[in-house]
Amino acid sequence: MKIKIKSIIKEIYPLSFIWIKIDWLITKYKIKKDIRIIPNSIYNKTFGKNINWTNPKTLIEKIYWMQLYTDTSLWTLCADKYAVRQFVKDKGCEDAP
Repeated sequence: MKIKIKSIIKEIYPLSFIWIKIDWLITKYKIKKDIRIIPNSIYNKTFGKNINWTNPKTLIEKIYWMQLYTDTSLWTLCADKYAVRQFVKDKGCEDAP
């Protein structure tokens, strides 16, 4: 029943526009309560199960965990091999093996 109503709403343009706004407000409210809601929903749609936040086992679970609970500011720097070399030189470790 719920899926049928959603499909009808999505077909009619003014209703679909309102539905998108309402869905965004609901998601925004849920994010304030728990930040893990969006990664968990994406993971659940893809793999059919929730992320194990207390003990992540797979690589994707660990990446999501790191995105939320660690500092990701160096990730873009580490993706560029020339920038990493400069970073290592700045830290004074260029001669290390």
